[in-house]
Amino acid sequence: MKRLLLPLLLMLSLLIPHAGFADDDVRPGSQRQVRPQSTDQLGGLVNYSRHLLRNRDYQGAADLLETLYEEHPDNPVIISLLKQCYESLQLYSKLEELMRRQVAANPDAISNYLGYAEALARQGKRQEAKAVYDSAIERIEDHTDVRNQGVLQSMITHGLEDEALTFIDDLRRATGDSTFYALLRGMVLQKQKKYGEAALELYAILEDTLGPGDAAERQIAQMLDFVESSPSVEKVLLERSDLFAVGPAMRLLSTHYLRTGQYEKAFDFTITRDSLDGYKGQTLVGYIRDCNERKLFDQAARMGEYVIRRYRNTPPIAQAYFFYADALSHLGRYSEAVSILDSAGAIMIRDREKADVIYRIGRIYLDGLHDYPQALSYFDSVLTMRSSGPITMLTLASIPYCYLGMGELDQARAHLGKLLSRRLNPDMQEEAEYQLAAILFYQNQFDSCRVALNKLVVDYPRGYYVNDALEMMIAMDEAGNQTGLLGRYASALLYEQRQMIDSTAERLSRVAAANESGLAGMALWKLIEIRMDRADTTAALQQIDQMAVRFPESYYLPYGLKIKADVFLLDPGSREEAGTIYRELLEKHPDYPFASEVREKMRRLESEAGSA
Repeated sequence: MKRLLLPLLLMLSLLIPHAGFADDDVRPGSQRQVRPQSTDQLGGLVNYSRHLLRNRDYQGAADLLETLYEEHPDNPVIISLLKQCYESLQLYSKLEELMRRQVAANPDAISNYLGYAEALARQGKRQEAKAVYDSAIERIEDHTDVRNQGVLQSMITHGLEDEALTFIDDLRRATGDSTFYALLRGMVLQKQKKYGEAALELYAILEDTLGPGDAAERQIAQMLDFVESSPSVEKVLLERSDLFAVGPAMRLLSTHYLRTGQYEKAFDFTITRDSLDGYKGQTLVGYIRDCNERKLFDQAARMGEYVIRRYRNTPPIAQAYFFYADALSHLGRYSEAVSILDSAGAIMIRDREKADVIYRIGRIYLDGLHDYPQALSYFDSVLTMRSSGPITMLTLASIPYCYLGMGELDQARAHLGKLLSRRLNPDMQEEAEYQLAAILFYQNQFDSCRVALNKLVVDYPRGYYVNDALEMMIAMDEAGNQTGLLGRYASALLYEQRQMIDSTAERLSRVAAANESGLAGMALWKLIEIRMDRADTTAALQQIDQMAVRFPESYYLPYGLKIKADVFLLDPGSREEAGTIYRELLEKHPDYPFASEVREKMRRLESEAGSA
């Protein structure tokens, strides 16, 4: 049907004035001729061809544009649109003829040569394409002309990689610059799997910070991350006599060793980099930060200890104290973390910095040690200091959690109210509103809690606490009119908030024992999570089996079955059973959030079975 549009348009043009065609445009038995009577009429036809292109009627557009091209062979818009048609239709022989004519009409335009050569290359006419590229190169007299890069890019994109390498070598001889187009040359060699040669090319420009040095560093990093190329690239770097004087190369290797678990080498390279930088310490601080981001907290703590010992009382690396304390906290070494922060406070000069230290110590007492009164005393100290800004707001947001931890719900509610009277960012606003709703839940004010949670979900449909809010509302729905049971569940959540896990488990067990209640299934799932957090896999597996029998339709059962399969996966004798569970999960619950993770584990199991 689309092919009928153009003849129909031509017929209509005979009837409708100013449609864009003359009365004698179509002659029976002769080739159709289109002669626009004005610039406006030509523009209308060109726009119509664009309309056909947008609707992917490439053939219809090509038919129209070919006719227009014969009348207007110098019109760049028509030529460009016709090229699009031929490329979309893969009519490379027609594209070849079009670009040959453009070269003949304008032999000084390099872009025409490139289009001509690309059309030839796409048809596999490699030698003809090379000859056209050579013609283009002959017309670029300046060896540093940026148009040379266009030629190179075109060659590389269309499969003439060896010819591109030869051209680069010619340019280097002509300019006397051995690193000319090193980034492009390195990328071509990498594509050809000549990884060592590629690394040599890129290594030469690593320190060119005003040019392609950053891009070269990224390319080498990619090759170091790739199993096939990593050994040869690492070997090339280590063989460079000036390696220790090239900071980016040292950074690449230390990061590579950190990523691959070669921690001794990573540590040593980082120490060496610091010495090359003049013992400024910033390289070491960056290493600690990187380790924390990779959750390598033991390695971060090791470097942190070295930095504090090597650069004690040196303010420029004060950030190291914070990173080090963060690593220690993640390792559960809370007292050491507090001691490190105390040392940081002793060298801080400004109140803002001291307030930051005191706030961080307060968070350790709150989140790590769960010593809520002590945490509150630190937060109160921050508020008495002449400081303002983010630390003050973070402190105000932390204080309600101290009162929640102590079970003083009215105090927590009052401080949340004060916090909400300030201008907060959306994330902090959502968190405060959710905690107010949660307090209503803890206090068994379920109707008011539901109203607050509904408002939260409407106000923050993509918020961080939406799932928690929905889960709390589901609990109220599952409980129905069993308010006593719901009250026990609410007290379990409050104990969980207060980090009183034994009391949490006791309350949840009582709820889970209830018959004919969906809330019992939710309580059982929370018990399973507690068992897994405590590495009590035996009890967790028993409760998962119990959930499968008592609550086979529970939304949380697939999560429990995944945990069961994950546990079996760690036992060589149960890996086959793990695979069976994974397979059933993918068949019955393909839309659950864990689906991609389960597929990956299945692939690994199947790969292991195939290689056995």
